[in-house]
Amino acid sequence: MSDPPEVIVLTTFDTDENVLHALRAGASGFLLKDTPPVQIVEAVRRVAAGDPILSPAITRRLMDRAATQADAHTQAQEALSRLSPREYDVMLAVARGKANADIAGLA
Repeated sequence: MSDPPEVIVLTTFDTDENVLHALRAGASGFLLKDTPPVQIVEAVRRVAAGDPILSPAITRRLMDRAATQADAHTQAQEALSRLSPREYDVMLAVARGKANADIAGLA
């Protein structure tokens, strides 16, 4: 069986969700329709050579998103570390969908 073809998504819909969905589905590239034709041709050549390609605006947004998510993760860890043992238990119970009466009985 031969390898599946490489795919470059060319679209006007550049939401982060669309980009991530395409990449998770196996796309090797994601370009916006306003990409100049010469750059589209170059993208096809690069993907054929095994290199992934993203529009620069998408690359910047994904980099910013990754940095923000890392920051949010660190902030969440810091906030959790400040909880008392009881507060931590209550937080876990709420996250697990426990009823108030069940949470009150955790003590």
